[in-house]
Amino acid sequence: MKEQNYIKLSELTSLIKDAMKLRFGEQTFWVLAEVSGHKFYTNPERHYFEFLEKEEQDKSPIAKVKAIAWTNGSERIRIFERETYQQFGNGMQVLAQVKIEFNAAYGFQLIVLDVDPNYTIGKVEQQRRDTLLRLVKENPGKIIKLGEEYVTFNKQQTLPLVISRMALIGSPNSEGFSDFCHTLQTNAYQYHFKLDVYQSAVQGVGADAEIKQKLLQVYESSISYDVVIIIRGGGSKSDLLTFDAYGLAQAVARFPVPIITGLGHHNDISITDLMAHTATKTPTKAAEFILAHNRKFEDNILQLQGRIIIKSQRLVYAQQQKIADIKESLVNLVQGLLSQNALSLQALKSKIQLKPIAKIHQKEGEIDYLRRALKSNIENLLRRQASDLTHFNSLIKVMSLDNILKRGFAYLEVKGKIVTDVRQLNEKEELTIVTDKHNIKTKILKIDEN
Repeated sequence: MKEQNYIKLSELTSLIKDAMKLRFGEQTFWVLAEVSGHKFYTNPERHYFEFLEKEEQDKSPIAKVKAIAWTNGSERIRIFERETYQQFGNGMQVLAQVKIEFNAAYGFQLIVLDVDPNYTIGKVEQQRRDTLLRLVKENPGKIIKLGEEYVTFNKQQTLPLVISRMALIGSPNSEGFSDFCHTLQTNAYQYHFKLDVYQSAVQGVGADAEIKQKLLQVYESSISYDVVIIIRGGGSKSDLLTFDAYGLAQAVARFPVPIITGLGHHNDISITDLMAHTATKTPTKAAEFILAHNRKFEDNILQLQGRIIIKSQRLVYAQQQKIADIKESLVNLVQGLLSQNALSLQALKSKIQLKPIAKIHQKEGEIDYLRRALKSNIENLLRRQASDLTHFNSLIKVMSLDNILKRGFAYLEVKGKIVTDVRQLNEKEELTIVTDKHNIKTKILKIDEN
């Protein structure tokens, strides 16, 4: 073979580089593609990966190009992550500005100059809308959209009057988990709870499937839980994407026990929040919701107790008035009878001299019979009234404040007066909790309206 029939590889690559430079120069393109094989190096900051385009049907690649983000491109990726709250990485479809480069040693590659966050934000929001539409479509009767609200089977479950036994799904090593437990354990009302922990990851790949599996374990436990709590502490906004997953949201919406969420976010609502019975902002808020729910029941009991005492006092007073009226009527009746019989005696006296002794004895017998009958009637009436008094006295004793306290209840005093209405209380005000054997001095930190 003659030498003029071949060239060196470097000469060929130089020709290709010149041709590409002549064709493309510094021209840039906005490319829509999927990230694959991503690697990131911190010093200096570099991103190495591939751009892929796949077939819609079988997802096989139809185009694949190496890509690099140097210092400027890495800075634009950092801005992208900050604005989208998502980490740049594998499987993410992005809209990137690139320029073409051909290197004799590394071949053809794309240099990333910028990544558009608006496209990705819109893509995430579209996925969220698609998930919500799918939930409504595939779960008829269990998930219904009314206006902007979602009515789910879980939301239709009724919270018990008192929440006592709970299943807690979360990560025990997280700060949010500790905050939830601390709030319940140190509550000012001294409420006690039975808490079963179902440990689960709450962020990262596969966390949604793990939480769903824990819900299945709760269901299969056959334990009569009052509520299920799903909590997650602080974290990046992208971590909340776990709770936008279709499978987890569907499981929450269809779950037969009320679910309370506290996912550690103040400005965003996940799809799981929309499906759950009650959504709170943080684990601490979830615990406070449970305490407020139980406190409402206790307040209702105390109000009922107060009404019973007042009605009992009114009933006793009414019976006392009734007895007084009967007593006065009896006195008047007896005096009338005595006056009437005195007149009869006076009339008889005038006739004694004209009638036989037998007639006198007869009249005396009638008078004696009348007197005994009157006495017997009075005694029977008094006995009945005494029995009524004894009954009402026993009722008063049973409903007395001391007996009520002995049964475990308590009442509040402010400045020596019993509190019958929470509106009488003020924040920072000192009050006394009176029980059977103790007077507990305390101070109001905050009053939350239900």
